[in-house]
Amino acid sequence: MYILLGTPPRGISNQTLLNLLILTAVISLTYLMKDKVLKGLVIVVGAFFILLSFLFISLIETDYTFFSSPNNQKNFVMVERGYGSLYQLSESKMYMVHLANSQTNNGYKPFSEGAYKLEWKEANRLVVHYQFDYMHNALNRKIETHYK
Repeated sequence: MYILLGTPPRGISNQTLLNLLILTAVISLTYLMKDKVLKGLVIVVGAFFILLSFLFISLIETDYTFFSSPNNQKNFVMVERGYGSLYQLSESKMYMVHLANSQTNNGYKPFSEGAYKLEWKEANRLVVHYQFDYMHNALNRKIETHYK
């Protein structure tokens, strides 16, 4: 079981907060250090990590698709980065539990495109039918999972 603390961002992303934290650390360290060479090194290393994170964001765009159980008591999110990860959100929405993964062809994101269908079964079982490839209109793949 995987547990991811925090839910996916709907406003300021976690990556933006990380970049602000790196920037704050770089500024703080430059004020604390007396040696000009060390200050320059801190600035270069900090800039490198910020640029690396922006490059990572631009190469891999993440899409989030939220949905709820028919009685609206359980909440789920499909996180797509060219592959999909299905999570169940906790009632407090402070963490989420990994349920299943989905694979698609060439980074296609069927959930953000609306190319999926949910089938709710008894005993907390969910079947997700989704489209594997944007070239074929059939919902030809499925995920079966149990949730709490």
